[in-house]
Amino acid sequence: MLFDVFLDAVTMGVLALGLNLTAFNAEAYRAAIQAIPRAHLDASVALGLGWRVRIVHVVFPQALRLAIPVLITNAIGCFQQTALVALVAVSDLMYQAKTLSTQTYRPIETFTVVALIYLAISFPVSQLVTYFERRNSRQLGG
Repeated sequence: MLFDVFLDAVTMGVLALGLNLTAFNAEAYRAAIQAIPRAHLDASVALGLGWRVRIVHVVFPQALRLAIPVLITNAIGCFQQTALVALVAVSDLMYQAKTLSTQTYRPIETFTVVALIYLAISFPVSQLVTYFERRNSRQLGG
């Protein structure tokens, strides 16, 4: 309203969720980069690698391996937060459930099915996070 810019509801929903997820993912990458042992960077300097080669071949692969569980967890959270896009008039799963429960007068059954759908999608992905965390702890000797 301030700048006379109006975007459709889907664009606003994607933009809001995307910016929120981007902020959390940036923090995950920052923490993963800081978790890389200083000795690895010192070794790459001792090998005479340039700063770009160090970043691409030493820092990024290790940081990505450390950040993957957090990134997947953030994706699960974003998936579960998609119900918030109904606030900007986007018809998502929860909005459809609300509409259906209003029409059929059966909110318990409707929202139970929606909860099971969210669970059926989120639970296997969370098991993937557990797998990556265990693999990382084994590789790091923890």
